[in-house]
Amino acid sequence: MNFNKLKLSVVIIFLTGTVFGLSSQNENEACVKILKIHVDRDSYGKFIVDGDELEQTTDYEKNFFQFIKYVQKNHSFMPIIISLSVDKVHLKLQHVMKLFNFSMYHTDNLKRKIEYIYMNGRKVPEPDTTAVGTNVMCIKLDTKEVLLIKDHQKIFLSVPGGYVDRGETAQAAAIRECKEEVNLIVNPEKIKLAGIFQKIDKGERQEILMSSFLFMYLITDKDIQKLKPEEDEVAWFRLVKLSDINMNTGTVSMVKGFLRADGSCGKEVDAVKIHPNFLPILAKILKGDDIKSEKTQPELESVTYIF
Repeated sequence: MNFNKLKLSVVIIFLTGTVFGLSSQNENEACVKILKIHVDRDSYGKFIVDGDELEQTTDYEKNFFQFIKYVQKNHSFMPIIISLSVDKVHLKLQHVMKLFNFSMYHTDNLKRKIEYIYMNGRKVPEPDTTAVGTNVMCIKLDTKEVLLIKDHQKIFLSVPGGYVDRGETAQAAAIRECKEEVNLIVNPEKIKLAGIFQKIDKGERQEILMSSFLFMYLITDKDIQKLKPEEDEVAWFRLVKLSDINMNTGTVSMVKGFLRADGSCGKEVDAVKIHPNFLPILAKILKGDDIKSEKTQPELESVTYIF
């Protein structure tokens, strides 16, 4: 397929309903129309744009560049979403998106899709079908202690973490959350991915796939001296010996009693619990088992998508 045919197919896409409307979250804003184009690769490696081939694999990056340039030039009056399937060439396509000032808009782990949007100065509704979170298990290896925090709004003890911002990698979010919540400066070269959790929650308009990436980071006495809780989010934090944790119930037994939600110690019936997602890995560390972690790279694909 030559490029003129591709141009024609884009016009056909526009006329046959690829352009669709989404109402803004703000009732006072007018309906926003968005041009959405699906880009895939077939089993033979050919580039597919809304079901039509985009030349052979040898020139796919060049042709994709020309395609995006054409679309952006001819549809400057509305936001543009390019939906890409995640595969081995995704990073090259991501590079093209950056060149044309597209930013990440939405991810779908189940369908292995990532959407990039060019806003054209318009406001569009926030997607709510995928949420990505990140946590960092900070371990002092020589004393086998873990850094636990108590969030003002949560009933469980947890570890530093939060949601991944749009266009941010899970690793970058983990590093940012450590600095924001407990003033921990994380070395990007030493943080490792230890596990991934997924669940389905009920969203406002549809179900939300929740993905949470758990990292592990070894802290030192120097790090501990600089720790400071962010008062608006973190009520308190504490280094806890792994041997003091009941790995079945998640309660922490201290010298003066069981750790409670206010940071004090008391009876077991009043004990606060560690979030159950973290207990299996804490148990492995306590036993000295090897945690099969991998060093993450700063590319979006390598940490946001793991299948």
